[in-house]
Amino acid sequence: MEPDDTEVDGIGLFDGLDDEERAIANAGLKPYTIGAGEELLREGEADRSLVIVLDGELMVSLGDVELARVGVGDIVGEMALFGTFDRRSATVTSMVGPTKLLILDEDALRFLRVQGNPMVKNLEAFALRCLYRRIQDMEARIAELTEAEPLPTPSVLGRIASVFGMQAGPEPHEVLRLVPGFASRDPQVVRNIAARLSLTNVPRSKAIVTRGEAVDGSWMVASGSVGIWHPSADGAPARAAVLGPGRVFGRVGSTCSLASRSSVTSLESSWLLYFPTEVTDELEAGTTPEAAAYRRGMIDALATQLRLMNEAFLSTVLRAAED
Repeated sequence: MEPDDTEVDGIGLFDGLDDEERAIANAGLKPYTIGAGEELLREGEADRSLVIVLDGELMVSLGDVELARVGVGDIVGEMALFGTFDRRSATVTSMVGPTKLLILDEDALRFLRVQGNPMVKNLEAFALRCLYRRIQDMEARIAELTEAEPLPTPSVLGRIASVFGMQAGPEPHEVLRLVPGFASRDPQVVRNIAARLSLTNVPRSKAIVTRGEAVDGSWMVASGSVGIWHPSADGAPARAAVLGPGRVFGRVGSTCSLASRSSVTSLESSWLLYFPTEVTDELEAGTTPEAAAYRRGMIDALATQLRLMNEAFLSTVLRAAED
């Protein structure tokens, strides 16, 4: 039995599809229902299916630690289906019953890609936005369990040292290829994307993004490192993450809030690859080879980043339990 179109419309998967494309896409989505407390996905298992929640709620956990709750209109499994991971990075269990789901497996995705079905583009864009939202949520939860730490203050000596110690920056296309999801794409397509981006050097302790202020664009760390600060439990700033080469921050995804949820400061002299908002919005929604490569490359970058954040959160929880 095919899923009811109206059940999927709210997620935006069928946006821009004609009747024939909708019918083909619908045929690839398999309805599935589970009861409360049933395990849907298990950490470490080999499975690359994606799950869309139509009704009910799922819990995502790593070990015995809850990472997130996933409700109606959300997805799980995008890290396996679209990323380079071939094993589940977390366990997913239903919280209520019955929980109504749709499943898209690897074979169905491959078929839809061969057909050029626009639902693939919509699903990739949705997955990209979900991944970055979860990264930000996890950063915030880590900060709440972390001792406050003031943001670094820029110094004149630091700026001078950065200028005199600055090496030539890498080529933008080389930065993109730090990410396996970009490295596996056609080199010329990656160069075409890189030609629309710009590389900038920031000195140590440079404030790049300020929490609560508008953010225009996103960045990928090319070299060096940046720190991510969120409010701690008492509201003071706490460093939630350190991002090195290939990691992403800023306004990622067209629905991402203009106001930043975090502050970002360079921890050393660093090269950053800048993605203008108008470019990323176009690539997120586009149908060109460059748009497809951007979405799949960014999904891979964000999936790796989220996996590391989940592991960092688990370590933080375990340390807090020992104190």
